[in-house]
Amino acid sequence: MTTFLKGWRGRIVAAVLLLACVVLSWVVLLGTYVVWQLRQTAHAQDIPFDRVAWQAPHSPADVRCRMQRDLEKNHLRIGMTRAEVVALLGDGGATKQRLSYALGFCHPFGVDGYTLELDFDAEDKLIRVFDIQH
Repeated sequence: MTTFLKGWRGRIVAAVLLLACVVLSWVVLLGTYVVWQLRQTAHAQDIPFDRVAWQAPHSPADVRCRMQRDLEKNHLRIGMTRAEVVALLGDGGATKQRLSYALGFCHPFGVDGYTLELDFDAEDKLIRVFDIQH
């Protein structure tokens, strides 16, 4: 006769568990919304690529990050030569097969910086563009 939900104590336990589930659901939903809004805000501040601003030695820390989308969409093309890329972006940290450019902190509350990485084949043609979070 003593089942879990019999009596007033069982009903209180059930009500507390239900309330805890509802509160936890709202916390998860709110957290998801906040993260989504932060990501939208970060991309809302994109600016057009500007070669002079990109190459400026004392530009704001995130200016390259804000130009990245436009740069990749409208200026960098697979098949470009290394010389064309260097003329556009300046000298980057270089290896034989890769150029690297510091982007800065690309997301609000970011603690790690990003770099733009450009890979080249044996004939110095651009084959891949990607970013890395450090």
